[in-house]
Amino acid sequence: MGIHRPKSIDSEFFYELWKYKGQPYRLGGDSIPSWLRRFDYVYASGDSLLRTETWDGLVFSSVVGGIDVLRPDPNDYHRGIRFNKDHYVVTSGGLFVALGPLKGHDHWLPELPDSLRTVNYLQFSRS
Repeated sequence: MGIHRPKSIDSEFFYELWKYKGQPYRLGGDSIPSWLRRFDYVYASGDSLLRTETWDGLVFSSVVGGIDVLRPDPNDYHRGIRFNKDHYVVTSGGLFVALGPLKGHDHWLPELPDSLRTVNYLQFSRS
């Protein structure tokens, strides 16, 4: 598992997520970070409380949220796998930065998880 170069996160977007105190949202329009706009299923949550997360032995500090990307992969359909899920840890150290993609135990999914089927939709436009 490799961590690609850190990707910046628009502070306006993340401050908007903070209003919802950790509730996940499906992103749309300009609320999707530009480097993820090619994907249809992008979810994010954020909270102003700093925490530490561990993924595959890697420790991330100053974590304030996360982004999950579920992408269909036709190469896996024959195995009953509809989505591949990648996770990005969002950290704050003056700037918001996403680190990933990280692949957890739920990387291969046969369907959209129930927990994501009923989340609210967050979309805003930049002026």
